[in-house]
Amino acid sequence: MQAMGSGSLATARLFHRRRFLVRTSALAAAGLLAHPLRLPALQQSDAAKPPQPPLTVDEKITKILVEHLGVEEKKVVPAARLKEDLGADSLDVVEIVMAMEEAFDLEISDELCDAWKTVADIRHTIHAELEKEKAATPN
Repeated sequence: MQAMGSGSLATARLFHRRRFLVRTSALAAAGLLAHPLRLPALQQSDAAKPPQPPLTVDEKITKILVEHLGVEEKKVVPAARLKEDLGADSLDVVEIVMAMEEAFDLEISDELCDAWKTVADIRHTIHAELEKEKAATPN
């Protein structure tokens, strides 16, 4: 993950949006998106499966990192560094940001994303942003 300015992050987001949309359909199929994309009707074998309990926020974050970085789930621990331990580059981070925004229906600022060095940083940001959304939403 190289140091990037806000302008280059925004440019990279636009450039990789099309590739991201293909990956989000896989996340939707796995039930990881807050607003799933339209998918073909379920096959009979899928309908017979018992419903899975909803994933926690940290489980969703882990699944997204595993999907986008191609690492084993056991490597995605809070202290894991995105670049050194998980092999993320700046383009991976852009895709991860967009996946997190889709999965949690959030808008994450470039400043917050630029500060992500570890899995714990991502978890902290997502939890904080979800709390802000919850506090801003009237009951």
